[in-house]
Amino acid sequence: MGINEMPSKDGQRKMKLWRIAAYIAACIALATLVTRPTESYDIWFHIATGRWIAFNGRIPTKDTFSQNATRKWQPHSWLFDLLSFHLSGHPSTLPSHEGIRNLLIAKGLLCGAAFVILMDCAFRLCGNQTISFLLSLLAIYASLPSLDIRPYVVTVFLFIFCLRLLLLIGENASWRKVTTNLLWLFFCSVVWANTHGGFLIGIVASLTFAFATLIIKTGELAHRLRQGCVGLPKPSVYMIATLVMLLGSLCNPFGVHALTYPFTYWLTETRYALSIVTEWLPPSFKLPYDYAFLMLLCLCILLPTAIPLSSSAQANARRNSLALAILCAMTAAMALISRRNICLFATCSVPFIAMMLSNACQSGILSKSPAFNWHSIILMSAVLVAILSRQALTALHHPVRNELFPYDAVEFMKANSLPTRIFNPYGWGGFLMAAFDGRVKVFIDGRADIYSAQFLRRYYDAENGSHGWDEFLDEHGVETALVDVATPLYELLRMSTKWHMLYRDITGAVFVRVLNKTMHLIERAERDELKYPKNAWASFYRGMMCAERGQYERAILHWKEALSLKPDLAEAATNLGCAYARLKRWKDAKEAFETAIRLLGNDAPQYLHRYLNEVIEAQKQQ
Repeated sequence: MGINEMPSKDGQRKMKLWRIAAYIAACIALATLVTRPTESYDIWFHIATGRWIAFNGRIPTKDTFSQNATRKWQPHSWLFDLLSFHLSGHPSTLPSHEGIRNLLIAKGLLCGAAFVILMDCAFRLCGNQTISFLLSLLAIYASLPSLDIRPYVVTVFLFIFCLRLLLLIGENASWRKVTTNLLWLFFCSVVWANTHGGFLIGIVASLTFAFATLIIKTGELAHRLRQGCVGLPKPSVYMIATLVMLLGSLCNPFGVHALTYPFTYWLTETRYALSIVTEWLPPSFKLPYDYAFLMLLCLCILLPTAIPLSSSAQANARRNSLALAILCAMTAAMALISRRNICLFATCSVPFIAMMLSNACQSGILSKSPAFNWHSIILMSAVLVAILSRQALTALHHPVRNELFPYDAVEFMKANSLPTRIFNPYGWGGFLMAAFDGRVKVFIDGRADIYSAQFLRRYYDAENGSHGWDEFLDEHGVETALVDVATPLYELLRMSTKWHMLYRDITGAVFVRVLNKTMHLIERAERDELKYPKNAWASFYRGMMCAERGQYERAILHWKEALSLKPDLAEAATNLGCAYARLKRWKDAKEAFETAIRLLGNDAPQYLHRYLNEVIEAQKQQ
């Protein structure tokens, strides 16, 4: 294993304690690295599904959340959904920040434990603690975009655990140990199949090890036959491992359909979703995480050519090397097609690179580090925690990227009882599922597999403002539209005479269709009588809408409220100055423009200084 023996049992015990301390420190450091505010659009519908399961005592067999679902829904991550609901504090609507914080902590610990297992796996192969830690650090950094609060994180943990067991099974151990590892594989498969559809990669990994064993044993058999020896190689334990994982995977509420479900993304019309959902697209190599992936890929390609496996290597080493090489090649191809698979490649690459470096040590290209030098791991982990602790604490204090989700727009919709035939963006569907608990059916959500390809295509055309967007909303009888202000559809709805904007903030806007049943809402909006959430940007845009209607006094009140909620909101101060100037309240206008210039500093545009000078001149002439 590349580990030198200590001269005494007392020394071994001491070094074992150092090793445990190093693993705990590494786990904390890696957990700190992945602790960031959640950006996951999926966690919301997982919580909503978990709530449905908890309240109804069964797993849903058909969709109850969407108005446009036409394909069968199979909630294959039901166990994750249920756990997410309980860990988030059993919310009856959107979970509190404390509930999301609990999920963030659980995710961090799971990721930290997963990559420490990967680090231990690498150490057992190469015998170098520092290299093992740095490889695991590089792998988790490359995987960061995929390590949000979602079932995929469980797949990452179980895949690493599965790889570790597969490597252990092949060692020359007793059948008792092999049986124990097989039982762990069975339990791993049961949990995995009820948590995420990625359990198939575990079965593929087991089959890969079986295939590599078959090639090695076939070579051995051919060699014995050439020497005139008789006898057949023993059957591979990896075939038993594959069977065990397959049986464990069948222990789910959907039976064999759980095995076929992941293929629906490639073999049915759902394949269209793979071309539009960001995580399914190829890596762009514009982010630093992509360069970490590229570094691992280059190491996997270059090291085997620079450091070939010794011809005298044991069969176990040849089998592991071949199996890991096949897995790396397979997952690398998957990662280049879809960035969500980068994490799988990073996981496979670490033990493979460690094995190549072990060959380098054996051939004398590299020298081994002291076998029990764990102090460096503790030191590097401490430095990493010190650097990242502020970021992690901020994330725990603000566990959600609030600006990505329409918190206040949903509050506005609830407070004013808007019509429930709604339109919403794809990424916000799960958020609305959690917020309304099925009382309002969403237009679309992140479960792309339950929608037809034609519907998905027309939805994306509509959101991008393509021709026919208004007919699409008409066909589905949409009466309330919640839209992302960054999309072309927002501008089209603003210009349309069929729609009236009731609300806007920095994230989303709410429109109602101009109908007899919505006239009372439009009239109340014209009189500025609708209930608004207490939010700086909501107050700012409320003031803007009042100003457009010539209600300057009311606009001033809203902009003042916006400044009280967000004192650095220079836009509100600028608009206050303009409103005061229009009302010829020169002193107030002067103070407002001075505030705006002070807030913007050197970035203050020239027209603000011109406005200020004009107000000062008008004040002198008064």
